[in-house]
Amino acid sequence: MHTDFEQQPVAMEALAALSHRYTIRGVIGVGGMGVVLHAEDRLTQTPVAIKSLALEPAMLDMLTSSGTDLRLALAREFQLLATARHPNIVSMLDYGFTAAGQPFFSMEYLLDSVSLVQYVQAQPHIDLLPLLWQALQALRYLHRRGILHRDLKPDNILVLSDGTVKLLDFGLARVREPYADEQLVGTLPYIPPEVWAGAAHTEASDLYTLALIVYEILNGEYPFELDDVESLATAIQTQPLPVEQLPTSPAIKTILARLLAKSPDQRYPNVDAVLHAYAELTQTTLPPESVPIRDSLLQAARFVGRKHELRTLTAALTAASTGTGSAWLIGGESGVGKTRLLDELRVYALVQGITVLRAQTTAESGMPFRIWREPLRALLMDTHITDFEAGTLRAVVPDIATLLKRSLPDVPLVAPQAARERLIATITAVIQRHTRPILLILEDLHWVDESIAVIERLCRTITREPICIVGSFRNDERPALPQEVPAMQVLTLTRLAPDEISELTTSFLGVQSGQRSDLLSYLAEQTEGNVFFLVETMRALAEEAGQLQAVGAIALPDNLVAVGIHDVVQRRLGRIAPADQPLLRYAALMGRTLDLAVLAALDPAIEQEAWLVRCAAVLEAQATTWRFAHDKLREGLLATLEPSALPNMHRAIAHTLEQVYHHDPDHTAQLALHWCAAGDLSREQHYALAAGLHLLRQGAYREALPFLQRAYALCAQVPQSVLWQARLARALADATVAMGQLPDSFDYLYQALRHLDAPVPETTITPEDALAQPLARKPAHYPPDKRAVLVDVYMVLGYNAFEMSHNVGLGVQSIAAATALQESFGASLQLADCYALLALALQTAARHTAAAEYAERAAAILPQFPDDDPRTLAILARALSNLAFYWTFVGAWDASQRDGERAAELYERIGDLLRWRATTMNLAAAAEWQGDFRRGMELRQREYEIALRGEDLFGQLRALAGVGQLHAYLGDAEAALAAFLRRAEIAEIINNPSSTRYTYLSMAYWRLGQLDQARAALPRAVAELRPTRVPTAHDMFSIQNTAEALLGVWEHDGIPPVARDDAAAMLHLVAEYSRRYHAGTPLMSVLLGRYAWRCGDRDTAWAQWQHALLLAHERGTRYAAGLALYDLGRHTPPSQPERMEHLHQAHTLFCEIGAAWHAEQVVLAQRVLPTANEGEK
Repeated sequence: MHTDFEQQPVAMEALAALSHRYTIRGVIGVGGMGVVLHAEDRLTQTPVAIKSLALEPAMLDMLTSSGTDLRLALAREFQLLATARHPNIVSMLDYGFTAAGQPFFSMEYLLDSVSLVQYVQAQPHIDLLPLLWQALQALRYLHRRGILHRDLKPDNILVLSDGTVKLLDFGLARVREPYADEQLVGTLPYIPPEVWAGAAHTEASDLYTLALIVYEILNGEYPFELDDVESLATAIQTQPLPVEQLPTSPAIKTILARLLAKSPDQRYPNVDAVLHAYAELTQTTLPPESVPIRDSLLQAARFVGRKHELRTLTAALTAASTGTGSAWLIGGESGVGKTRLLDELRVYALVQGITVLRAQTTAESGMPFRIWREPLRALLMDTHITDFEAGTLRAVVPDIATLLKRSLPDVPLVAPQAARERLIATITAVIQRHTRPILLILEDLHWVDESIAVIERLCRTITREPICIVGSFRNDERPALPQEVPAMQVLTLTRLAPDEISELTTSFLGVQSGQRSDLLSYLAEQTEGNVFFLVETMRALAEEAGQLQAVGAIALPDNLVAVGIHDVVQRRLGRIAPADQPLLRYAALMGRTLDLAVLAALDPAIEQEAWLVRCAAVLEAQATTWRFAHDKLREGLLATLEPSALPNMHRAIAHTLEQVYHHDPDHTAQLALHWCAAGDLSREQHYALAAGLHLLRQGAYREALPFLQRAYALCAQVPQSVLWQARLARALADATVAMGQLPDSFDYLYQALRHLDAPVPETTITPEDALAQPLARKPAHYPPDKRAVLVDVYMVLGYNAFEMSHNVGLGVQSIAAATALQESFGASLQLADCYALLALALQTAARHTAAAEYAERAAAILPQFPDDDPRTLAILARALSNLAFYWTFVGAWDASQRDGERAAELYERIGDLLRWRATTMNLAAAAEWQGDFRRGMELRQREYEIALRGEDLFGQLRALAGVGQLHAYLGDAEAALAAFLRRAEIAEIINNPSSTRYTYLSMAYWRLGQLDQARAALPRAVAELRPTRVPTAHDMFSIQNTAEALLGVWEHDGIPPVARDDAAAMLHLVAEYSRRYHAGTPLMSVLLGRYAWRCGDRDTAWAQWQHALLLAHERGTRYAAGLALYDLGRHTPPSQPERMEHLHQAHTLFCEIGAAWHAEQVVLAQRVLPTANEGEK
């Protein structure tokens, strides 16, 4: 009966502690043992019953202040209770401890259940024996596991409407008072005589209480007076209970008389003795042990072996709870016991108050990052996240809005790589934000997909986080996994040793039978210590003996367990009714975890709960889900299917998936695979495309690529329109470029153009010819839908050409073609995007007049578009960012800052960290060109800190280049060198050979006066730049640094530190950079002047420095102005007043902008006379 829980103080305390996970509906009952709440589990959206145990204050104090021993003792108690699974007991679904140390657990909510007494009273002619039999089987199971009920009473024996008996509250009295056997615990009228007398509770005590309840039912009332406790205690201990008058069979009377004996020594010692006595008294054979009961006994076996591994992992948990996390990989063959070890670890963590998150990868999931769904759902119960983060996580947690109980806006679409980074960063941030220690269990990582990126990201800061990650994998299927996540420490499980086999069989059979030497030798020979086969052997022996308990008494047959898994599966399937097997085969085809909704739709006539129980030989429950008890069982079951039957089975599954999930994109990958196996190429193609596009939008391009390629290949058999094929080729270009397969990406873009009958640009065209030879046909040649796709294809082709492959001619021609087509649609945001990118490409091609024209066109359109439409934010941000880059290159600082800051804000808003970094880098570069090094350092440091916080190594690589460069600008060459060396380490870690290293190190060595290191680094720096045909904006630091170090060492040594041809090639890059990027022209002119001076061409040198000074003043590049003044001053003869004037101005400028190293060089120049060969101009 529900009560008003707001009027119950105990209930309110429980509510406050549990409300983050459960929605409390009411109070079922309040008593001395605590409060029972009716609740809805927000994670599963199912009703549950929650029991919060009422511990005495002294007990709570002991739990919260005691050491390890007491907590472990309690852990053992809860381990027994939490892992109990039997058809006749109420299963715990979850349990834990509140912050105050109060234990609680959730269990299945029994609708329409009544006590055993009420059930019989309502049906006076019912046969009590089947109900009693079920209760005895439940007690037998509990006792076999070492659990004494201790509080049997009518209210703890419930009966469902179908006659199923359920025991509950087993063992809770022990949990409540676990260290005081002499204390009186239980419900007073049902406490056995010996317990009243102060003796310990035993199995015989539970049997006495059950007999007393049966006596009460048969007698029609409770047999003792309940007036006062003292009289009740006396009566229970002294007053005999006559059984002769009870309306039941002689056999039951005889058994009740013995069980109700006052002395436990006079009772049957255990349930088995009761059952055998009944069989003997009635001259009947005991009913065979049911499959669910036998399986529950086998699953109840004590955890054996693995002491070292468990000790290691529990120590890691303890360290994590104090803020020092770690990550572990449990490796071993299938069936060796990895899952059981993780089960033990989970129980240990829960009683320590550690949040346990558990997930499993499967070969059939079809969706990237799926392993994070359940951990994230659990964290969302008490972890605050923003609407934007929630919208990002919707790709992994589709029901997140329901869980959070609020509507969520869609997050803006971004490029696949940015979407991947956004999702990884968000998952990582939510896990790290949790305030309590976490145990993250990830099973079967040999099937892990893109999710490994999150694991790797978490592992980078694991030692600074209260997180312990423990994953399992089959080391024979993915032996290289430890190398993929090197931060995870490996523990390898081997098969059980003989003494461990003995310990396991003893837990099955007891000491006498379980330690038979012939049995142990037999098991070792048959199973070689593989835990899975050990359990299978015990199952088979139990079948031969009729009951598990009788295994120790039978002769052991030869080759009971055949050599193949096929035979094991057939043996277990043989215990399942033929009518139940077809649906089980469908379940096996769908994956290890059962999709109960699809199975129900496949066979609506079957009663699912009963079917699940009947299939317990091969299935197991995990909270509210079911799965095959072991991968070997499912794999073996699949091997029994007739190949000729598979297409129709897959077709039925596919049809049902469509019916159940309609257009849910999370199931498109499954549908593609099932339709493929069914031989329906048309539907396969449809879902392969849908799955590929869905995966691509999430940034899972590795998973997306095979689906997209399959859909594309099927066009030969399932023809599609040219527009359909062009769009698919365009998507394939995105997937391949994201994976670094640039040639393949270009090829797909060319195919897209051919599908649309559009001209394919020449890969060798020069920038000059690109503008003179328009590529696209007249826009009217293409209908609007094709024209829109063409614009997109040409834009991507152009961007990839000039940004990624440095093919400026191809880039200009392609973007120009896109622009011409887009202009036919009129002014739009997309047109501004084309103009901005074309301006940037033309600037790189040194076509400055045309570039300026298109930049102005873009600038005229962009203010028309607000930034409140999430559908266009990515395009707006991209156009603004590209335009800001252009403004920086031409030295239009105000426009660069205006558009760059707006673009950065938009990228941050939509979560595109990759482009945010690029835009921030441009803002920093603009500040640096102007000599605002402090602002530049602020931006670079922010970029680095965000990359560091997000454990983004590639982001750190990019940011450290700027951080080190700013340290060098500001005169701290030691800090610059440290940043550059860290950058080189990261490049090694992420295996990024394209990243230049020595172009930075050579400059740092030169400035520190480490000339030997500089000389050694310079040839490598020149080699790193040698492949560069056309310098891009990203080459600024590399070109500048290498030239400075090369010319500095040359000046010091009198000879160039590299071959003169290499020096000339290096300075050619300087000139090319100067020609293309006007903001850099002053600085590059300084370097060209130094080169001319080294080559003896002093007139050219002097002209370059004067030109640099003039341009620096015009463009506001104070650092370059200081360099020009410094070179003009130090190369002017001391007899001329201009020398000191130039040097003074240079010193003033360097001091103003904080360029300490350069200021020191000026002071040295002021003190040291020029050498003779530098004479007067």
